[in-house]
Amino acid sequence: MLEVQADLRRLFARWRLPDAFRLDHEPLFVGSPRVEWPGTSLLWLIGLGVQLIINRAYCPTDNAIVERNHRTWYVHVLDRVAYSSLEAI
Repeated sequence: MLEVQADLRRLFARWRLPDAFRLDHEPLFVGSPRVEWPGTSLLWLIGLGVQLIINRAYCPTDNAIVERNHRTWYVHVLDRVAYSSLEAI
């Protein structure tokens, strides 16, 4: 969680704090997958005044462009390739 916050701080410092932030049901961000108990990241973003948009569970069409980008990145960059470091990617 601290690594994610550090990465987001660098992102926000460079590009400014967003008005809204779209999240899927990844427990790292929202806490419980059913969002009955918020996670630390979720509360941190709310505290910064960011409007959170949480996709419906099991509905990849809610964020279709990002889901397609992840698939394309995986197939063309990561699939069946061993990299020695993050920099090598």
